[in-house]
Amino acid sequence: MDILLGTLFIIICVLLIVVVLLQKGRGGGLGAAFGGAASSAFGTKVGDVFTIEPGLYLNDEGIGVRIEDDYVITEDGCECLSEALPKSPEAIEEMMAG
Repeated sequence: MDILLGTLFIIICVLLIVVVLLQKGRGGGLGAAFGGAASSAFGTKVGDVFTIEPGLYLNDEGIGVRIEDDYVITEDGCECLSEALPKSPEAIEEMMAG
C-alpha cells in the first residue's frame, strides 16, 4: 500500500509540473488548465517564481508529508530552485541522521 501511495504521489507531482510548464505564456496558470478563470493580467513571465507543494496525508496513521519545490521561469522554460534538497524517504532519513 505504501509503495502504491508513494508512486501515486510522484505521478501527481510530475503531472502538476507538466501542467504549469504547458501553461507558460498562456496567461492562465493552473486555474485555466483545470477549467478555472484565466486572465492575461496574471500570466507568467521570466523571473516569476512559483511553488508546487503536493501533500499526502494518511489520516488513519496520523501522518502526512508535503514535498515543496520552488521554480523560476527562465527564457528556456523553468529551473527548479530546490533540486538539491532530498526528496526520497531514504535521502531525507540520511540528511536527518546527520
